[in-house]
Amino acid sequence: RHHRDELLADVAADFADPPAALDAFVAEHLSVRVAFEWSYRFLTDQQRRAFRMLGWHPGPEVTPVVIVALAEVGPALGRRLLRELVDHNLLDQLSALGAPGGPRYRMHDLVRLYAWERADAEEPAAERAAAVDRLAGSYLAIARRADWLLRPHVSDKNGERVIRGPGLDFPDASQARTWLTVERHNLLGCVRAMSSSAEAAELSTVLAVHFRDFGFWSDARYLYGQALTVYRRLGDPRGEVDALCGLGYVERLVGEYGRVREY
Repeated sequence: RHHRDELLADVAADFADPPAALDAFVAEHLSVRVAFEWSYRFLTDQQRRAFRMLGWHPGPEVTPVVIVALAEVGPALGRRLLRELVDHNLLDQLSALGAPGGPRYRMHDLVRLYAWERADAEEPAAERAAAVDRLAGSYLAIARRADWLLRPHVSDKNGERVIRGPGLDFPDASQARTWLTVERHNLLGCVRAMSSSAEAAELSTVLAVHFRDFGFWSDARYLYGQALTVYRRLGDPRGEVDALCGLGYVERLVGEYGRVREY
């Protein structure tokens, strides 16, 4: 006889160990791993690489921007690969066209574990960091465009806006705001996965300003804190001041007036 609490503890332990999770779950006498291996075998080389790279995606949802950056493919091919992975039951579509950034998809947790495992086994050791850097570069380019629309009065350090890199074009500020909101968890995941670089600090700072204004104060606090750590490591006093001012602003908004004085 099985006890409910023991079963739940076993399942939790299996999920804590990714390889064990794939082997533990069985349906119709077929392990989840074997089922995924069977599906993976029938993918083309291009589809396999796209699938593997999505295992390293640091956010919970997949978009055309994500697949283009991670798999290093063009926008049209990226959209096609996403549709094909849906056809192979390796992705679930969450929304259709219409939202900024295009349709959104999600991988089941066990599918993501398998994709992660294949990526670790088949991709070069340095590719994961490179993939995150590519995604971060795309996100930063898009965030700069959104920032331009939402804060047209703010200029960069040289007195004019600098926007480089591929990304999305927003027709108006409302679309930019919507994209930042729906992409929030992906953006935060990307920041967490990034190495300490000037790009990471800039992305954190740009996002913090808008998440603060949208009312996501805990996210803004985290992002300003990340930016502060990186700016200090890079020896960038201006960036450090900006991050400290941002932290102080957020603490005032949440009523932590004692902490405001610390900044």
